[in-house]
Amino acid sequence: MAKRINLNVIALLLVSLMLFAGVSKTSAQDIDSLMKIQPGRARAITSTDPSFTGNSDRIKYVTSGETRVLADIKGPGVIRHIWLTFNEARPNWLESGGSAAPNEIVLRMFWDDAAEPAVEAPIGDFFGAGFGRRLEVKSVPVQVEGGDGYNCYWAMPFFKRGLITVTNEGAKNVRSFYYHIDYTEEDSLPAETAYFCAQYNQAFPEKLGRDYIIADVQGQGHYVGTVMSIRSRSPFWFGEGDARFYIDGETKPSIQGTGTEDYFLMAWGLNPTSFPYYGCTYMSSDFEDLGTEYCLYRWHIIDPVRFRKSLRFEIEHTGWITSDETESGKTEGHVEREDDIA
Repeated sequence: MAKRINLNVIALLLVSLMLFAGVSKTSAQDIDSLMKIQPGRARAITSTDPSFTGNSDRIKYVTSGETRVLADIKGPGVIRHIWLTFNEARPNWLESGGSAAPNEIVLRMFWDDAAEPAVEAPIGDFFGAGFGRRLEVKSVPVQVEGGDGYNCYWAMPFFKRGLITVTNEGAKNVRSFYYHIDYTEEDSLPAETAYFCAQYNQAFPEKLGRDYIIADVQGQGHYVGTVMSIRSRSPFWFGEGDARFYIDGETKPSIQGTGTEDYFLMAWGLNPTSFPYYGCTYMSSDFEDLGTEYCLYRWHIIDPVRFRKSLRFEIEHTGWITSDETESGKTEGHVEREDDIA
């Protein structure tokens, strides 16, 4: 699903999951804005029972390979909130054989009759949890209760049409898919209104000799978020790689960080935690163990990375390594590694 994207709009990107979006001037977090009456009309599209009297308020099955339309909305409008949930993957009372996992259900969004989706990512990764896991997230734009109740508060504007679909790319059915999409009908949108986009990317494993590319974007915009899932293929600490932002065609990054955990606003390693603008939603074992999995997020809502012509965002994949994995003899600190990243 990874692709190069050309946009002449403001952009928000997510690591591997790359979000390109404009955040509305009046956000859900701006409580003071509620004192002023705003134009527009509230609407919602949900999975409620069409009869309005029964309890069949869900998509019972999304079969393997099937695509379902969740919303097809005439613009201009702005999606304000998405809530959804579905049956867990392991065998349970609803499905004795289990159901599709969060990384097997792909969310796509199309704005204004575009042929290519502006959003294309597994549901789990879109909501901050990789490797098909269901994890709790407590952040400003994305909140997941108990790993089950998925909520997204990113503003998603469109001028003519907003189309949202889900596709089951797993072998098992998606069972009991519920959703509620809140949006406002608008009289008009400002000409500078940005589209919301998100793209998933992965490298299993990362390629030696070059940094991992998180985003490579043409156009004007701002980068406002990163989600990253990592699985170590070597023992010991992976996270010495610096984040590097190349803005408007730079050959040398004008923004360079001091380490992977530092970019995710933590220090001296990683620990499971969830804050409004950053977190580590999952860490499977000690950082020195082989195969340790991490799920991380960092939102640039307060500190967006702005660019006029282009943005290239990369991160090094360096850390400690065992002596039998390198011919250089160097094992500590800043040695290139081949981990899995998405």
